[in-house]
Amino acid sequence: MPLAIPPKPLYRTRTAVCRLHSRHEMAYEYQVGPSPRQGLSIGFWLFMLSLAQAFAQEPAPAWSPPPKPHCDSFSMQHLPQMSLEEKACYYAAQLFTPSAIFGAAFFGSIAMAEHSPAEWPQGAQGFGDQFGTRYTQSMVKSTGTFLVGALLHEDPRPKPPYDLACPDHEHIQHTAFWPRLGSSLLRVVWTHNDQTCTDRIAFSRLAGSLSSGFVQRAWLPRSQNTLGNAFLGSANALGGYAAESVFTEFQGDIFGWAGKMFGTGKPKTLLAAPPATAPPKSSQ
Repeated sequence: MPLAIPPKPLYRTRTAVCRLHSRHEMAYEYQVGPSPRQGLSIGFWLFMLSLAQAFAQEPAPAWSPPPKPHCDSFSMQHLPQMSLEEKACYYAAQLFTPSAIFGAAFFGSIAMAEHSPAEWPQGAQGFGDQFGTRYTQSMVKSTGTFLVGALLHEDPRPKPPYDLACPDHEHIQHTAFWPRLGSSLLRVVWTHNDQTCTDRIAFSRLAGSLSSGFVQRAWLPRSQNTLGNAFLGSANALGGYAAESVFTEFQGDIFGWAGKMFGTGKPKTLLAAPPATAPPKSSQ
């Protein structure tokens, strides 16, 4: 009687003894179970079945539009139009900035060195009065600009981007120095209206500058509390807007020049090695 051969799925792991009628003994090993290839195939299909069940239980979410820009610095600089909330964020960001603190400390120190006004003391108390005056003027200036600009739909930025929703709006990009300087100074008193898509007088900046100059009359001593000094303070505040607009216009050029001056903006060039020359032949 021939020996029965186990099927392919049975692989050798245990040893058994098969006694034949001819009294010969033959040992073979067998394993009851699937082959390695069949095990991988079963595992793959089980994995695919679990994925199908997961997708069936959790349907794909419906499409939703991307979130609207908010109060991040990128949106504040690149939004063609700003909502009232975004203008409020821009206003709040102007209140507590390193430049505002440094400006108040710098101009307060100059006034303290000139001992103006003479009624104010020197030392720490005098510096506190000077610093508080300049910083309060800066806050009142920003507040007046925001309130009037929000009421009249004026863009508060010194250089707003081009608005595609206003196709008739003239938008000229100057490349020469003097036209760019003139455009930056014009934007101090001439701004874009984001409701009518027109340009007009920047009443918000004028109101902010006047409020900054006249608010100091609430605490200045009598020797300095005059209309002339109030209008002088208003002119200084408007000059701050002019400096901000010019710096915004030439900011990229200033950093580019600084990079070239200190070597950070110069491209790195690799010097090619000189070609190898054969040694001169000695004449005999």
